[in-house]
Amino acid sequence: MRRALPAVRAFTRRGTILVQTLVMSVVISMMAVMLMRWVLSRYILASRVHNSAVAQTRAEGCAGHLISSWNAQLTPTAAPCNGLDTDPGTGAIKTVTVELSE
Repeated sequence: MRRALPAVRAFTRRGTILVQTLVMSVVISMMAVMLMRWVLSRYILASRVHNSAVAQTRAEGCAGHLISSWNAQLTPTAAPCNGLDTDPGTGAIKTVTVELSE
């Protein structure tokens, strides 16, 4: 059997270590990317849930205010809660419009 020269053996060992280092760095960077995607998706989900809850609460508050005072002779409300539309014949509420400017 022929033995490899010491210089060739050292080069092969160095190359193996470099390849292992490269593979580990790629694996760690992929794990970091997956972790960041998970964090970002949770943030986006929480943000959507929060914005939905804020919009629903504002709409319910304005609708409740308009419905509770639909037959009263009050001064007009602020801009977000001024969209009450009633049926002229029966006086029933047809639509409630809420405008938000953020």
